[in-house]
Parts: sequence; structure tokens; C-alpha cells
Amino acid sequence: MFLFLLRSLVFIFTASTLLSAHAAAEKDRPGSKDHPLLLRVPGYYINDYDQKDFEVFDMKLWQDGKPATPFHAEGKVTKIGYRIGKGLSTPSCAAVQMNYRRALEQIGAARLPSKRGCSHLYPDVYQLKQEGVNTYVVVEMPNDDGENYRLTIVEAAPLRQVVTANAAALYDALKKDGFVPLYLNFETNQAGLRPDAQGTIKEIVTLLKNNPDLKLSIEGHTDNVGDPKSNKILSEARANTVMKEVIKQGIDGKRLVAEGFGQEHPVADNRREDGRAKNRRVELVRK
Repeated sequence: MFLFLLRSLVFIFTASTLLSAHAAAEKDRPGSKDHPLLLRVPGYYINDYDQKDFEVFDMKLWQDGKPATPFHAEGKVTKIGYRIGKGLSTPSCAAVQMNYRRALEQIGAARLPSKRGCSHLYPDVYQLKQEGVNTYVVVEMPNDDGENYRLTIVEAAPLRQVVTANAAALYDALKKDGFVPLYLNFETNQAGLRPDAQGTIKEIVTLLKNNPDLKLSIEGHTDNVGDPKSNKILSEARANTVMKEVIKQGIDGKRLVAEGFGQEHPVADNRREDGRAKNRRVELVRK
């Protein structure tokens, strides 16, 4: 979806220099390539490269006189490390940052509030929204000499759920523990279920049809990112969405109740992303 952006992206170097962007003596790391969204600064080559179809990306955005703000995104993550070619004049850190700032602003990206500086502690983070999809670009300068820089591009999207607990396993967990956590994919910061959650909904329906005396409380939970009040509202809305989907497929609504607890009942450490992921859940609780 971003191929057209590559053609419209222009750095503030001369055209002849831009054409020689790959003229450095060193070759790019085998298997690496520039991201379709952005060109590199001329004279640099790729010395580090990693791309994953799904990964969690967390960092902190520092601001003068204010606490660090957590930044979280997940989806397709591309990390590209660039290094200036031997014998070439090294641009300043500010020049690299300004090039990406202008290029990203040209295509409608907005920089998230954070402290500026030539350090890995103070990266520039940009958000680009195209057709309802968020893409984040992180420009990091490891030091102040401009010799290296790193781009991280996160094309935000939830993990596609391909494993679903079956109705029998859900019943066994409810019988043993009285509750079972479910990790359903919702639209980002919304209550709408994504299509890959339907498999789990069908298993809940099967569970209730196979056990006509079973009554459930459907309870939503979040991590601690964001405002507690908003998190509680969101968790309740998501629990209600699950309940409505189950009722829509033939289950009597009198057997169900939906509640939202927001970030009040974590089951894991919110300081770690794997802990926050466990806290973002919907639980079925036997009544």
C-alpha cells in the first residue's frame, strides 16, 4: 500500500547525490532492503536488518520536565540499521533527523511529542494514518556523530488468531478453576471484534449449547496503558460485544452477564509487554 509513497518521497539532497545513494563501497547486508515507505540518506549502507510479520514494539518517549510516556505498537515490524560508507563525509545527526522529518511530513505523518536529541534515548517517532491503518516510524540516532542511524517501521495490526480453545477445553477449565481467560482480537482501542475472533465465539456458543444449565459472566480486562476510566469503559464495551455475539448465535441472554474491570485486576506484570498482553483479556466466569 505504500509503494506510491516511495516515488513521492524527496530528501533535501541534490538529485545527483540521491541517485548515488547506493554508491558507498560497502554492500548492503544480504537479504536486506529499504522499506518501501522511505529512502535512505545518501551514502549509507544497511549493516543491520530484521523484519517480522508480527512483533510487539515498546519504548519510552522522554519529555522535558515530564515523566516518560510509554509507547506501544504491534504488527509487522521492520528494523533497518544504516552506517555511513568508508571515506564518505558524515552528515550531522541533525541533518539526518531533519531529512526524515521533512520527508514524513510531506506524506502527512505527525511527530509524537518527545524530547529531541542525538541519542538512542530521544528518538523521533512519527505516526502516519492511511486508510484507517496506523504506521509508526521511529528514527533513532545511537550517538551524536551521524555515523549510524536506525529506522523502525511498525505497520500496526493485531496478531491473527489461528489457535482456538475448543468447547470441551473451556468447560474443563471452568469446572476446575471457575474461570477461563480468552485472548480475542479487537479493533485497536475499540470494542469491535476482528474476524479471526469468530472461531472462539463459536466455541463459546458450543460450550453453552452443550451445557444448558451453565451461566456465565463475561468480564473484560485491560493493561494499565492509558487512562483508568477509559480502560474500564473499553473493557465493559468489549465484554458486551462478546455477549451480544454469543446471543446472536442462539444463546439465551438470561444466561449471560457482561462486566468490565479495566486495569483493576492484572494477572501479570504491567511493566513488561508479555505481562500487559496477558492482562488484555476477556474472562469467562462460571456463575
